[in-house]
Amino acid sequence: MTERGRGGELGRIGTAGTAGIAGAVAGPETLRVLAESGPAAGIWVLRLAGPMDAQAIGVAREAMVRALAGKPRLVVVDLRRVTRIDNAGVVLLAAMRRYARRGGSRLSIVDRRAYTGRGHCGLAATLPVYRSIAAAIR
Repeated sequence: MTERGRGGELGRIGTAGTAGIAGAVAGPETLRVLAESGPAAGIWVLRLAGPMDAQAIGVAREAMVRALAGKPRLVVVDLRRVTRIDNAGVVLLAAMRRYARRGGSRLSIVDRRAYTGRGHCGLAATLPVYRSIAAAIR
């Protein structure tokens, strides 16, 4: 795991191949997660890239759970580089938002596609989605 950002103890969380089977050769697209400390204390930014489908949501879940373990004020999940999200990804985001709230944190989602009509799986209809990280932090 690579550390990045100010106080980036989470660093690079990991990757998951779209094959989704341990030991299998990863497909051409993998979900990558990079965790960075945010612009203020108590804020983490998780930058996801690649497909967030049923085979890869374990990596996303682990990243969100690890980020929320320290009881931050806010975790921002940046989906702007996610190529696709299936229903399992949307369900995971909704569940992690509830998990964060129960722990006294807030989980915000960034994906500007939600405003163009080309959003992922009705994501904006299901969860509050922000256009930018700055808007999510406000």
